[in-house]
Formats: sequence, structure tokens, C-alpha cells
Amino acid sequence: MGIVAVTGVDGSGKTTVARLAAHYLASRGVPVRVVWVKSLHTLAYLVYRLFRAAWGVEHVVNPRGIVVEHYVTRYMARMRGLWGLIEYLSLLPHLLKVWLLSSLGFAVICDRFIPDFLATVSLRVGDELWWARSLIGRHLLALQGRQRCALLDAEPRVVLARRPDAEYTRGELAKLIAIYRAVARQVGAQIIQATHPPSLIAAEILKLLGRA
Repeated sequence: MGIVAVTGVDGSGKTTVARLAAHYLASRGVPVRVVWVKSLHTLAYLVYRLFRAAWGVEHVVNPRGIVVEHYVTRYMARMRGLWGLIEYLSLLPHLLKVWLLSSLGFAVICDRFIPDFLATVSLRVGDELWWARSLIGRHLLALQGRQRCALLDAEPRVVLARRPDAEYTRGELAKLIAIYRAVARQVGAQIIQATHPPSLIAAEILKLLGRA
């Protein structure tokens, strides 16, 4: 039936839009699944928990003045390529799930997918071009290039209004948004303003699936 990735910084509205599009399809008898590919999943999350237990929790003050747990830690940047490999191994089961569902005839709407992985890992390892320079990044770009994708593009003020507890510093948030945009251009994603009404964005997602 097809796969579409809905990507964007947390707070851009991915989950709302994915659910709206899935509800529309289900109401018309189309087999559909929403797959949430969370950040820091499986192996990467276990490694993160081990480091947190050993070295304590890192906190930062975000742009709204809220103290939040920091998931862009110093040791991730020190590990660089090794951390990227850990996150890549953690991503593989999710990729297999998406392609298995698609092969079984489901329309698959991904709430976060390869572009989100590339953007967040690039930020964590401290290399804004990791997504383009690493072997893992280039491999995943090739995979994503075969799938339809929409970036919900949100400015920092929009993200912070929707997610006042965002777990980034002001500089990190700006970098993350810039990386998302660069990855989106590279994979030919449709770029949609996150401030558009969710129903209109969902309609664009359905068009990408050929189901509008």
C-alpha cells in the first residue's frame, strides 16, 4: 500500500497529523498502521540508562527557562561514530517492522523515521554533517530516498509554544531544525509548514500515499 514518513522536531505536530491521516484511511476500509519510531530506542536507550546510572543525569535549562533532562550528552559526542552505530543497530528492528507491514498490504504512516534518526544522531554526536558524511548516514539516505516523506517544518518559537519542556538548549534547537531541513532537501521530502491546520497537513500526507 505504501510507506510515508512524517518527520520533524518534537512539537511540529507529527503524531496528530499521522493519526488524522490513519483515521481517514481506516474509515474507508484501508488497512493502515501508524508506526512510531521513537528517539533513543531499544539498545541505545539501554546504553543511555547504563551511562545515566554510572555518571548521573545531565540537565540543561531550555529556552523557556525550564530545567530538563538532557539527551544530547557529553559522552555521546565523545563516542561519535560508535554512538551512531549503537543508535543504528537500535533502529534496524523498526525499519524491519515498517517494511514487513508494507509487504503485508498495510499503508504505513511513520511518526518519526529515517530523517528524524539522522537529524537527532547528528546533533548527539556533535557533527552536523554526520548524516551526510558517515557510511550509516549515506546508507540510510539511500533507503529514505525510495520512500515518500513530509517534513513538518517548525520555527523554534512554534516548537517552544507547543513543547515548553523541549529538552534542548536554544543553540541545539536551532541546529536541529537546520539539520532537519538539510536532510529533507537531500531526500526530496515535501516541506509543509507545521503551523498549517492539521487537517490540511493530513490531506497532504494522504496525497503522498495516493489516497486523497
